[in-house]
Amino acid sequence: MNPSQQHLPKLCPKRLFFFFTPVLFFSLYYIFTTVKTITISSQDPHHPPQLQVPSISHYASLPETSKNQSPSPLLLPPTPPSSSLSSSSYFPLCPKNFTNYLPCHDPSTARQYSIERHYRRERHCPDLAQEKFRCLVPKPTGYKTPFPWPESRKYAWFKNVPFKRLAELKKTQNWVRLEGDRFVFPGGGTSFPSGVKDYVDVILSNLPLASGSIRTVLDIGCGVASFGAFLLNYNILTMSIAPRDIHEAQVQFALERGLPAMLGVLSTYKLPYPSRSFDMVHCSRCLVNWTAYDGLYLMEVDRVLRPEGYWVLSGPPVASRVKSKNQKRDSKELQNQMEQLNDVFRRLCWEKIAENYPVVIWRKPSNHLQCRQRLQALKFPGFCSSSDPDAAWYKEMEPCITPLPDVNDTHKTVLRNWPERLNHAPRRIKTGSILGKTIASFKADTNLWQRRVLYYDTKLKFLSNGKYRNIIDMNAGLGGFAAALNKYPMWVMNVVLFDLKPNTLGVVYDRGLIGTYMNWCEAFSTYPRTYDLIHANGVFSLYLDKCDIVDILLEMQRILRPEGAVIIRDRLDILIKVKAKTNQMRWNGTMYPEDNYSGFDHGTILVHQNRVMVGVGDALRDLVSKIPPSEIQRLRGKGETMALDDEDGFEFRVDENETRTEPSDRYIGIQCDINEEKRSTLIDFIVSLHVELELDPEILYLTVRLIDYSLLRHPLPASDLHNLGLGALLTAWRYLDEDTVDVDYLMSVTNSFSSKNICSKKKILKMEKTSLQELENGVGDKTQYEYLLKFIEASRSDPEVEDMVHYLSELGMVHLDTARFHPSLWAAATIYTVRCCLDKSPPWTDALESLTKYSENQLMDCSKLLFSKHSEASRGSNLRAVFNKYSRP
Repeated sequence: MNPSQQHLPKLCPKRLFFFFTPVLFFSLYYIFTTVKTITISSQDPHHPPQLQVPSISHYASLPETSKNQSPSPLLLPPTPPSSSLSSSSYFPLCPKNFTNYLPCHDPSTARQYSIERHYRRERHCPDLAQEKFRCLVPKPTGYKTPFPWPESRKYAWFKNVPFKRLAELKKTQNWVRLEGDRFVFPGGGTSFPSGVKDYVDVILSNLPLASGSIRTVLDIGCGVASFGAFLLNYNILTMSIAPRDIHEAQVQFALERGLPAMLGVLSTYKLPYPSRSFDMVHCSRCLVNWTAYDGLYLMEVDRVLRPEGYWVLSGPPVASRVKSKNQKRDSKELQNQMEQLNDVFRRLCWEKIAENYPVVIWRKPSNHLQCRQRLQALKFPGFCSSSDPDAAWYKEMEPCITPLPDVNDTHKTVLRNWPERLNHAPRRIKTGSILGKTIASFKADTNLWQRRVLYYDTKLKFLSNGKYRNIIDMNAGLGGFAAALNKYPMWVMNVVLFDLKPNTLGVVYDRGLIGTYMNWCEAFSTYPRTYDLIHANGVFSLYLDKCDIVDILLEMQRILRPEGAVIIRDRLDILIKVKAKTNQMRWNGTMYPEDNYSGFDHGTILVHQNRVMVGVGDALRDLVSKIPPSEIQRLRGKGETMALDDEDGFEFRVDENETRTEPSDRYIGIQCDINEEKRSTLIDFIVSLHVELELDPEILYLTVRLIDYSLLRHPLPASDLHNLGLGALLTAWRYLDEDTVDVDYLMSVTNSFSSKNICSKKKILKMEKTSLQELENGVGDKTQYEYLLKFIEASRSDPEVEDMVHYLSELGMVHLDTARFHPSLWAAATIYTVRCCLDKSPPWTDALESLTKYSENQLMDCSKLLFSKHSEASRGSNLRAVFNKYSRP
């Protein structure tokens, strides 16, 4: 929309000055009995289980911890019998805003942690001592059975993953498109917007992808896993990881497509994989500063990469010859960054084997015999002294090199190619490093699981019906279950319990399979409804004395897809207890005595089919146990707060803290040298710079918010105003998009706008610290942009309305007097003003009022102010950046 061509009529007096009498009805929440804790396990309070917990303090800082610190004992005390649910009770449904609940990656919990090193994006699970939510996560209204494989690789239903944001932010890069009621995945990515095939062909020209020697790949910052999806053409299995961040639900998209993925981030803790796991590690502009902290993150990649494994990097600084979005850097700067990267690789003894745009490929050595003397001379980094390089569950990364076996190339054991490696006893078994596991026991385990899977398929008809694609094995052992499933079009997430001895996850990877460490007393790092089949072999026996198995069952319900299935193998007495609780979850369970030929000591199988995965709008709603008002309020403060959930819009919770935030237009009173005009000139300049850098819109909104709140608390001379603006932009850019952005580059682009030297590197970095403090205070939790996206979608706006909304909102940001309105009100008033101007009827719908919690009357002051700013811009205001931005063809 070109605002210069948009003739906005005067706002209709009948709409702007006729006030509807607000009729306020407060819903009566559920008023029945409180959800009580159920405890099956018997625990001795004098001998609590020793569970390892993160050594980093759960505060907003990252204090140093002693390496010798012992893990803290955590005990979930038994609940008195009087508080248990009766055998006839049902677990209630969680509120609708739990539809996409991530217990260990909950944004409402993450805000209390430091943003340093992205620690906020690590796992932060509910404290075991706190009361846990005892409710069933509902499916979204309109949920459909996912597309079958391999069709799911190309399509996903919008109602299943109701997030448009990624399609909007990455539409020029072809990550994902929304077409009608479904998402389409064209195979694009940040480094390969034209499609992944040509990108992989470049790698194929340098690496033997089709030979079977490369089987397991780790893709860091995976997007929607199009890279991993294409590698399946070469029988390569890719573990795709990404954090829960601005790129909303990228891991959920990957799993909905039927691709292996989990939430993960390179931050503070080691990745939850054993050493020497992956044949190749890939990063395509994955927003990791690889040279930071003396190359710490590359040392972690080195730990999980196999000897002679490959590291493939694309994006900056590799893409130094071609300007791309957000990367218009001069060649000297990129050359310096590449040299810093090469210096880390020299310390790791890696060899660059190919540089073919857009990728550079390095290779890890087979041993450290050739470079040990050089490494000792460098002194840093040294070799890790840990006796167990495979230990990685809540273990902090170490600035050291994981030593390789001292075996020269003539005596090394070569890992067999795929698929021969699947059933061949790996080196870890042959060398006796897996205590109690021999070649004979490995073969026996393989044969045993082949018989069991045959039993599943012939008697239970589970595997050959084509219903199941994503499988999780909660206690994988040597990976025999997954190996036996290899002939089916499935993939298995093999989970090895972090404290179970011996540690067998390395064997799983040596077989060409993938998996992760896990503690089932906590939630898994995945979204709800991501697995078709859950396999639990002896899990509940192992956790009887560690935590309440009801919490494990509720976590299984969270991650299981509607109409999915669960196979539980355990002792009969355990299964009877488990079935009593799954009945309260409304699962259809059947026990099957296993045939004697299997030789399995857990002689009974409990099979559940999740056919009654009810949603809030289902006919079975009246069977759900009611939650009292106090519990509803507590639950609604958690979970995913912006999930699409019904025909009229969203289950959207306006931030309650927002009403207690001091409006940011009051700071002019504390500023001696800065007035409203100077502030507007700065924001106008920031908008122009934002356009030149081609940054995502949310970065602009967060930048302006950081500027205003910094000025609210810190008096500044006018000479420092541009430094503050650049410091805020740098902070927002690094926080939301790319933490590797360099201040020198930002200064060079800035100086191209002005003949005067208006900024100082030292002062920009100082102002960046000021902005970071504001982020720590929660200023960036919700900006106007976040509300705008939700309100636009709820209003079912056409492109004309959407363009005008973004124009008017950004125009309002330039002017200080709009800052007195809270972000949600500002966003709602913008929607209302545009709908009035474009004669949309009605201008303010019941659905919008219900969603935003604002009546038409409450929006009037802000609406009139926004309209006046548009009128000023149309008449030729000196502040032209926003007008020019939206006037471009």
